[in-house]
Amino acid sequence: GRGALDDFERLRARAQRAAPAACAAALRPENRGKNRYSDVLAPDHSRVVLRASLEEVARGGGGGGGGGAEGREGAAAAAAANERGGQLSPPPPPAPPPSTTGGYINASLLSSRPGERPAWSYVAAQGPLPSTVLDFWTLVAQLRSPVVVSLTRPEERGVEKCARYLPAAAYGDANDADDAAARGARGDDLCLSHSAVFGGIRVSCGRAWAAGPGLVARRVAVEIGAPRAPSSPPPSPPPPPP
Repeated sequence: GRGALDDFERLRARAQRAAPAACAAALRPENRGKNRYSDVLAPDHSRVVLRASLEEVARGGGGGGGGGAEGREGAAAAAAANERGGQLSPPPPPAPPPSTTGGYINASLLSSRPGERPAWSYVAAQGPLPSTVLDFWTLVAQLRSPVVVSLTRPEERGVEKCARYLPAAAYGDANDADDAAARGARGDDLCLSHSAVFGGIRVSCGRAWAAGPGLVARRVAVEIGAPRAPSSPPPSPPPPPP
């Protein structure tokens, strides 16, 4: 199969050739700020469309929604995310489409060509911005993805490459693939030892392991409807009447 970094470069080159005609959603004024780089966009034909709300995600169905290829490819991505023992789970029922102007995240489906064996499919997403961390975990919840693979460190040479989207304690596990390999974590370790709440989503993740050159993988689980951390202590109850 292709390496994830090669797939990313292929996706970027395709987006550069296709923009702006084929990246209309990415270039809408309300979505421009959701792209980390102006030359790495999610093409309309392969982008995953987020559901309109966490409530819709929680009600079930991992399809990407949207029209045309988006709905079919979102369902295919959900099936790939639920791969067990080399077998793909059947895709969930199609979801009602969200609004045509909403649901944007810089994430696209990459999959094998028809007839290619073994078949493979996954979603490539940009390193989240601080303002899109909740969108990222909504994507993971929607597609029911059991593993997240990091291609970059949070910072490189003093420049932010990716917002810290994992529970804070997870960043002590590994900074890169070499650290993960040295710690000896393995992909079959099912313990989810770190947890945090992002918006209305509780995220739990396991120890990092080296999934390949430059790749750090973690098992994840998400729970929608987690109580939000209060921004300030609750007010004291009023004193009893005299």
